[in-house]
Amino acid sequence: MFKTLLATIVKEKIPCFFISPHLDDAALSAGDLIAYLSSKTKVTVITVFTKGSEGPYTLSGRQHLKVNGYQDLQKLFADRRVEDREVFKLHNVKVEHLPYTDASFRKKQSNKQFLQFLGKLLPEFLHVYPTYRWHVLLGQVAKEENTLINQISDQLARQIPKKAVVFAPLGVGKHVDHIIIRKVCSKLARNVVYWLDFPYGLKEDLDTEFIKTNQLIKTRFSKCGDQKKTMIKGYKTQIFGLFPKGLVPDLPEYYFTHR
Repeated sequence: MFKTLLATIVKEKIPCFFISPHLDDAALSAGDLIAYLSSKTKVTVITVFTKGSEGPYTLSGRQHLKVNGYQDLQKLFADRRVEDREVFKLHNVKVEHLPYTDASFRKKQSNKQFLQFLGKLLPEFLHVYPTYRWHVLLGQVAKEENTLINQISDQLARQIPKKAVVFAPLGVGKHVDHIIIRKVCSKLARNVVYWLDFPYGLKEDLDTEFIKTNQLIKTRFSKCGDQKKTMIKGYKTQIFGLFPKGLVPDLPEYYFTHR
């Protein structure tokens, strides 16, 4: 099914849209396929969560800054957006950055004075997802995110042509931002292909219930491995956090299509 779909995309030059939760997710999980398709048809990478928020930050948020070697969150995200554009520019891929905040930095929409007071003492009180391990990676979308999900859905619906093929994360690893994008895309288009999330797919179990419910078939893809490595190396703010020695291994890609 996947090979047939690719052949149809190439033959009919169907536009392809890769919906990336974060800056680098599309390259890490689908860079090989993006490199291949970009020479055959129009490819657009839309990254949804591309910014941080103003402080104060949670302990997890501060750790995120430390790991990336930054003190200024706005500077970190600005540099990452530049990297993303430069990486895909080399492959003639159109890039769009939506103005939504990363889960680790999303704050509750509340003007309650007591909550604001508590937040000054402990910023976790102000955040939708107070910790990375126990909230962001839990895979449970908070109820107050419904408005956000609707905004993202409406914006993507306006930007993506009906005949386009949409590629989205499978949500392996249960990162809430990945789950949100999977949820949005599964309702957005008929032609949705899911990619196996990297690096979560190396150590986390697949969501067998989602795969079974949607009758998805797994297929391996490998054509432009060296180009993918070049892409990944372009994310200089992230490379050593992902690969401490700076050496990018061969990263096979897996896609899940409907029967």
